[in-house]
Amino acid sequence: MEIAIRIRMLGSLALALALISGLAAPARSGGKPDARAAAENEQYGAVQFPRDEHVHPDGWDFWWGAANIVTTAGNSYTLGIAHDALNGVGVSGHELFPRQGPYEGLTVASQDGPAEWGHEGEVTGRYQRNMSVYVPGVSELVRYETLDTFAAGKRIGLWERTSLADHTYHLMLDNDAAMVHPNKEFVRLGVDINVTMQDPPLLAGGDGKFWYGIPESFGYPSRSFRYVQVSDTIAGTLEVGQPDGSLLKETIDPVASNLLRVRE
Repeated sequence: MEIAIRIRMLGSLALALALISGLAAPARSGGKPDARAAAENEQYGAVQFPRDEHVHPDGWDFWWGAANIVTTAGNSYTLGIAHDALNGVGVSGHELFPRQGPYEGLTVASQDGPAEWGHEGEVTGRYQRNMSVYVPGVSELVRYETLDTFAAGKRIGLWERTSLADHTYHLMLDNDAAMVHPNKEFVRLGVDINVTMQDPPLLAGGDGKFWYGIPESFGYPSRSFRYVQVSDTIAGTLEVGQPDGSLLKETIDPVASNLLRVRE
């Protein structure tokens, strides 16, 4: 299982960056004023929103991608994003790649995340992932949060959908001890991003079905699916601790930045 995760994640960031650069933007369908109608009627091929945004406890779930961040000061970053679940067991981690400054060519890795991804490496049981399961009328907005049990349950990471009336999402990181890899320095990493995703999403194969060779190998239909979302609007802030102990606070340029997310 560990090898499978590693192989998947090594290719994830490169693919996400390629998609950010070359993805053709589909036309937006416009906002939906009736949240209940939106919750019940979003059917895209084999994929149903918001049901298929949530974790499936009896399978493997992957939410991954990258944000191409340009700040109003003219600085550039790439933020790798990963929220996974293996039969209901969460694995998360984020990596910031500055393209200038003291960390150019290095990785600023979030507190959570395995060592093979360039993180410090987790103490067993330290980070708790809470993942939403779809229940109509009860839990319809997807939510994936990461808590630090060594810090009184502090929320250090969050991905959530914020409205059923439109495809709006919120990404938050609140890490006081992100690790600079490979230097093993610990600095502040804060991310607060709000995005509106283009609607409809891009569906794998045109209908969202993603087979993984299941019918050929095991003789029964696959329940796998895959779709891609890319931001229509993006706004937010970025904080990165500096080697001298200061904190660089930046505002994201909404015109020059974007975010892509893959769900499978």
